[in-house]
Amino acid sequence: MKHNLDRKTVALTNGAGNTSTAAIDLGPGGGAHLINGRFLWSLPLCDSLANAGTIACELTHCATSGGSYTTVPGYGNMIVTGAGGVGSPAQDFEMPIAPHVLQFVKAKFTQVGTGDNSDETAEFAVMI
Repeated sequence: MKHNLDRKTVALTNGAGNTSTAAIDLGPGGGAHLINGRFLWSLPLCDSLANAGTIACELTHCATSGGSYTTVPGYGNMIVTGAGGVGSPAQDFEMPIAPHVLQFVKAKFTQVGTGDNSDETAEFAVMI
């Protein structure tokens, strides 16, 4: 059974740009002590995303909450693409928490292309 350790949400952008969730604290050992933990990214239906426009979701981390967050090595990005004039469908993406992930993590959502998705909310969670 999965339990929600922490969950953060963020409004997506109006047009090209990026936004990140607030940080989630994995604890002093970072990913090393969350053996069965998983990250979950959720994107809602983005019906305003332009044809061939994309939204990429990536994992960033840092040893301190207020430091400079960098992309976590070894994790791919989830990318959704607008098509057919109807935007992109809702998508969930789940990955295990690797031992090398530092204590503080954020999800970064980057939109390439036009479309006002600022009324849509993306979600990032840590599940154990």
